[in-house]
Amino acid sequence: MIVGLAIVLAAGLGLLGVRTAPPVARWLAWCAVLAFAIAAADPLRVEFVVGVARPAVADAADGGQGVVRAAAAAGPRAVDLTLRWREPLGAAPGTGPIGARAVLPTAALPVDPRRVQVRALGQAAAQRPLLLQVEAPGLGAEAGGELVLRRGAAEIARQPFQLGDSGVALCSWRPEVAGAYTFTCELRAFGHRLLGDGALQVGPAPRVLVLDPSGVAAAALRAQGMAIDAADALPADWRERPALVLGRTLPDDQQQAIVAAVLDGLGVFVLAPAFGVDGAPLRALLPLRPLPRVDDGDAADGSQPADAAPDTVPPPPDVPEPPPGGDTGGAAPVGREPIEVDKRAIAMVLVVDRSYSMGSRLPNGRTKMSYAKTSALRTAQALGAGDQVALVTFGGKNAGRVELPLTDATALATVREGIERLAHAAEDTFLLSGLQVADGLLAATTAAVRHVVVITDGEFRTEEALALQDLARRMRASRRATVSVISIIDAYTDPSFKREAERLTTVGGGQFLPVEDPTFVPVLVSAEVTRALQRVGREPAGPGSDPTAPPAPPRPDTPPRPPAGPPPTTTAARLVVRAVAPSPLLLPPTEVWPTLGAAVPGTAPLDAQVLLVAGEAGWPLLAFGNRGLGRTGAFAADLGGRAGSEFRADPAFPGRFAQWIQAVLPPPPTRTSAPLLGPVRVEPPAPTQRDVEWLAALSGAAVTVDPLPPPPPLVRAVATEAPHWALALLLLLVALAVCERYAGLWSLRRGAGAA
Repeated sequence: MIVGLAIVLAAGLGLLGVRTAPPVARWLAWCAVLAFAIAAADPLRVEFVVGVARPAVADAADGGQGVVRAAAAAGPRAVDLTLRWREPLGAAPGTGPIGARAVLPTAALPVDPRRVQVRALGQAAAQRPLLLQVEAPGLGAEAGGELVLRRGAAEIARQPFQLGDSGVALCSWRPEVAGAYTFTCELRAFGHRLLGDGALQVGPAPRVLVLDPSGVAAAALRAQGMAIDAADALPADWRERPALVLGRTLPDDQQQAIVAAVLDGLGVFVLAPAFGVDGAPLRALLPLRPLPRVDDGDAADGSQPADAAPDTVPPPPDVPEPPPGGDTGGAAPVGREPIEVDKRAIAMVLVVDRSYSMGSRLPNGRTKMSYAKTSALRTAQALGAGDQVALVTFGGKNAGRVELPLTDATALATVREGIERLAHAAEDTFLLSGLQVADGLLAATTAAVRHVVVITDGEFRTEEALALQDLARRMRASRRATVSVISIIDAYTDPSFKREAERLTTVGGGQFLPVEDPTFVPVLVSAEVTRALQRVGREPAGPGSDPTAPPAPPRPDTPPRPPAGPPPTTTAARLVVRAVAPSPLLLPPTEVWPTLGAAVPGTAPLDAQVLLVAGEAGWPLLAFGNRGLGRTGAFAADLGGRAGSEFRADPAFPGRFAQWIQAVLPPPPTRTSAPLLGPVRVEPPAPTQRDVEWLAALSGAAVTVDPLPPPPPLVRAVATEAPHWALALLLLLVALAVCERYAGLWSLRRGAGAA
């Protein structure tokens, strides 16, 4: 203020003392002096004050026009325009950013409703348990739900489920009848309900073949509504059934056919009366091992004496081998068409391990190699005219050799000579060269079916695994030859060997058949022969079917066996039954199981799943196991008669027995199931992470759960005191003008007086 007044005073004195400028210029000079004085004296202040916001809101689902109108009505700031979620947004993310806020009415769901799905694991069939898998990827928290299944308008079942962090839950459902079903899936998560509707088609129930003279099995299954066919003998179409229930002893040839069918996927449940005598082919399938009966002529463990089973398989005593013969009088010239026997001929090559361990003796006095020889002889006996059999051994590296070239299976004398050459040696187990030799033999044959069966008692060298797989793949592709492996294993067998053997047989088109009991090797080899014959629609010839073939080697003199019937049982007052493992197959639960009047003593192999045991000794009573592609079950007691009276009288018996049979049914073919669930709706509506990404891309800002209006703007304001001084300045300017006027008149008078 002082500086301003000083400037005005100095300027005024100057203008009054010097009067050389015109009046207008002097007035303008006075105004400039006054303005500079005001600028120097005025204390300007800059302030930021709260203004008035101009918000505008647009629903993101309204489309581009709604957003444009809201942007025009909004203020200049990005926060003045708000994009609000109202419903699920488009498929493609928004294009932007347009500069706006994005808000949600509630927190976004972590799971996308469109990814919630229900799938059927396997084919749906009546009276078969069906697993329904509920999927909610990205859920990341515990959540519950329920499946409501309907047939028409009637509600059939409610299946609750609980989803964990993985977002996957399984529901088990057993449809009673075939037909069309609908369902509703309700998932409750984060205060919302995700609802979807779906449908599935249930096929007819599989029909089980029951051979049980007592009628107990058939009655129990009928009581549970299972589809069964009861028969007194094995019908011609038995292979078309998914499972068999056996309660009676069958001839050996039928048992052998069942063994082959089980390895291909058939399910079998065997009751004690069907176990058969020692050495019966069906016993190779059982998940339990009946103890052999002790007779006067048998060894202490029930098997044959050691001197009755030498390492070799000699020809029958006193029976000369007849030369090949037959009537050729009606023979005709060979035409251009392939001979019919060639179209259905089979070439089998047995590749036998000759390592030192194959010579180790078993408790019954026989060696593992002796069972390999028996397998070779049975192979030749099961084949017929036009078929060929060969023997190859393997041991040291690159030391595979031919013991018997491809020979007509009916030339048993030659076959026996080759079998006699099988012997163990101090060698290793390099399989590759043996398989290469077998491949070379099969290259020279024109047989329609070419099959290789590897017999080993241990682990072939896995460093050759890749080469073996490549060779098996080439044999299958170029020669249509398949490869199976039968291995005698124990608890110490390396899992990597099993894995490599499984891979070898998978690429070779055959099967890996591990077995703990070497006595079952001939049974499994015969099953492989049966499977090969069935590929061309043939049945095993069997000993005695060819009149030119010699009779089978006689068994040692033993007391005559009783007629086929129930196996030996141990009769006690009552045998206590106990459960040894929890399982759904034992439902409903019970603390006291019914007792039995008798049971078959036995043991269980390592791969068996034993659920019930009987007696103080803990004999396995109910057991299940896998054999090849099939599943088998066994009950080591007769359910008919007095022995099983308490079991039959138990009200829960039909349900439990039906569950046991269901457990051996082959699983439906595995395939990628189609989605069963339709569009999923959310109640009340809620945004998803996908909607959040859509809004963030369009708005260009982070998406928040904030329904509040935008904050008011801060406006810049400049404060000045000039308006307050306006009147005083005007009066000052008038005073200066008056002073200027009177000063001018005074100057003129003084100049005139001087003149």
